[in-house]
Amino acid sequence: MASYLASHENIFMSFPKEPHHFVYEDMPNKSNYVSREKYLNLFLQAQEHHSIIAEASVWYLYSGHAIEKISNFDPQAKIIVMLRRPDEMVYSMHSQAVVTLQEDVLDFEGAWQLSSEVRHQYAKHCKEPKLLRYKEIAKYGKQLTKLQNHFPKEQIHVVFYDEFRNNTKHEYNMVLKFLGLPPDNKTHFPRVNPNTQLRNKSIAAFLRKPPKFLMSANTKFKNLLGIKQLGLSRRLTSLNQKEVQRAALTEEMRIEIINNYQDDITTLAKITEKDLSGWLR
Repeated sequence: MASYLASHENIFMSFPKEPHHFVYEDMPNKSNYVSREKYLNLFLQAQEHHSIIAEASVWYLYSGHAIEKISNFDPQAKIIVMLRRPDEMVYSMHSQAVVTLQEDVLDFEGAWQLSSEVRHQYAKHCKEPKLLRYKEIAKYGKQLTKLQNHFPKEQIHVVFYDEFRNNTKHEYNMVLKFLGLPPDNKTHFPRVNPNTQLRNKSIAAFLRKPPKFLMSANTKFKNLLGIKQLGLSRRLTSLNQKEVQRAALTEEMRIEIINNYQDDITTLAKITEKDLSGWLR
């Protein structure tokens, strides 16, 4: 959704799209933009025709403090929330954590069981262990309740992922309407961010934390060329990943996940006035 919105002529989307500035209190290691000045600099290139200035940090809803801080920063902010059924969300999150080297328990069922225990050791490159709490991260009912305590309902727009996937154009236009923008006749919605797998873990680790002399050379090149990003690391990271089909969850595992989130799904259904019985099957 962030990718599609960024192409609208009246929307300025930050780069990176997920600065996660407002998680600085409870998940400070998740953000490279803890400084308010550094965060605001991401939006300096917005022009007069950009009536909407946006970013797309996905962990604000889960954070214990981000929503309150956003409210204090801008009480008129409009919040877009996209929700994916919990069994699919946590399974997808585990795959992403493995690819980004945040998670070293490669078997999802093993990682799921560990998420309810006190883990004394995490992956070397894990920045924020809180994001590996697979039994907590998809409690949307709890999270949306907190959101509604800080923002009126008319400033919140909830999108359900299945509806977005099945009727992307309609859901995209509904978001534009929520933002007070006219439809832009967009008809092409290419797939973004498919499931991937690492080709080589050692290369991924190298790119995650390259030697200081390379970082220094990178900075010099950027200064010499007068640009902010070379994009080399991002391209190499992409080349080191291959698109793969994620194996299906076992029926037993899916049932266990649904049972874990059952009460919260019921809460979410009441809040959104949405029939979520399909999420319980």
